[in-house]
Amino acid sequence: MSRYFVIGVSLMALFLTACFNIKVATIPPPHPTAKLRIYVQAVSTQRSTKGKWGKSHDEFTAIQVRSIENILKRSGIYEVVGDDDVGAVLGEQQLVRWELERGNWALACQIAGALHADYALIVERGINYMPGDTFFEAVLINATTGKRFGVSLQFSNRQKGERKWPKETMQAAYRELFRDAKADLLGTAIRKSRLSVLKPTVTAQVPPLDYTKKQFPSLDKKPESPAISKSTKEKELAQREKERAEREHLEQEKAQALREKERAEKERAEQEKVLALREKERIKDDTKKKASASDQIASAPILAKTIPAATTEGGSRIIDIESVFVEDAPAGTGERLVVYDLEAADNLRPTALIFSESLRDELSKLGRFALVNRENLLQLIEEMKFQQSGLVDEKQAVQLGKGMAANQVVTGRFEPLGGSYILQAKRIDVQSLGTRALGSLKCKQGEEEMLLEQMSDLAKKLSEAP
Repeated sequence: MSRYFVIGVSLMALFLTACFNIKVATIPPPHPTAKLRIYVQAVSTQRSTKGKWGKSHDEFTAIQVRSIENILKRSGIYEVVGDDDVGAVLGEQQLVRWELERGNWALACQIAGALHADYALIVERGINYMPGDTFFEAVLINATTGKRFGVSLQFSNRQKGERKWPKETMQAAYRELFRDAKADLLGTAIRKSRLSVLKPTVTAQVPPLDYTKKQFPSLDKKPESPAISKSTKEKELAQREKERAEREHLEQEKAQALREKERAEKERAEQEKVLALREKERIKDDTKKKASASDQIASAPILAKTIPAATTEGGSRIIDIESVFVEDAPAGTGERLVVYDLEAADNLRPTALIFSESLRDELSKLGRFALVNRENLLQLIEEMKFQQSGLVDEKQAVQLGKGMAANQVVTGRFEPLGGSYILQAKRIDVQSLGTRALGSLKCKQGEEEMLLEQMSDLAKKLSEAP
């Protein structure tokens, strides 16, 4: 018995030693940007000795990082941490999931922090215990609050040696993941936009006039002390102004940090509430199933296919593969509609793009219009040499709409107004150039999530007949 105890203690010691063996270096801060910075880490898991991958782990990592970078770059909201930066922080160290996940994804958050990233995206491929069963899981973690989101794809009965997954399925998984995290991403984008405008700007001081003898001969015999006194006074005023600006900056940073802390605590409380509610519903469902089990017909056929649970052991949402796919055809039916990205100032650009995606989703759900794919729109913009920041010009918007064979276009803007934010949008007929519908949303600063909640109302208003 004592021998087994010693073996168990030794294994635990090795486990704990491995946890602390990961060395994380730091790098200088990158160039400031309003975009959300994402650190991507790929891991491979093999729970069964049967089966092997067609590609090595290094190949899998390179493919996933490149694929994610292409998907996120096109959105205009994110930037992916480069391989050089990741190498500078981790070196040649190989990571596994349990190391990253331990302590509520503490190591993942630590690495993301060292890389000055806002989020860590952990992408895992795995071979399950059953031969031929594989899975793909993507977990997105907020590096500041630790809040996580995850999606998982389960593949069953795959042929021996076949480990290829449809590209469209992977893209759909990432799309679902970032859709689930939409509210959290919005909060981070807003925070970064505020920090970018909190930097104090000290007005340049005008140098005092040089009262020299050449310029002012009549002052040859006058003492120079008044000029010196004036110069000293101006320097003192400049110093006081600088100190005042620094004090204001520190106060603003403290206030912002306090708001972020309160927001994080609120999010944690809401998450705990949601988890408790889900657990309550699960227990209720289990009770109902047990109660109804005795009423089932004994001769009922046994289903060969087992319905998977709603979430994985790690809490990631399992996606139904058959219901998630990417179509090249426009979403919905009816008149073709192009929804342009909302215009905004540079520091609010990622925030506006998150709202733009949300508006497209809500308009698509209504099914009244055939929405033109944003990827096709961006391709046409590149072909016609338009800058996306120039889409505020309605004539250009209509011209591009015609190029996409669209009947109508939606343009809009997101901007601050006093202590609030306002989001305005309108639907324009391509032929008549007339406004068919318009709407707006408004919220106080710090309550931006309300705009996401009200986006369905805006979509309905924009869909109304004139």
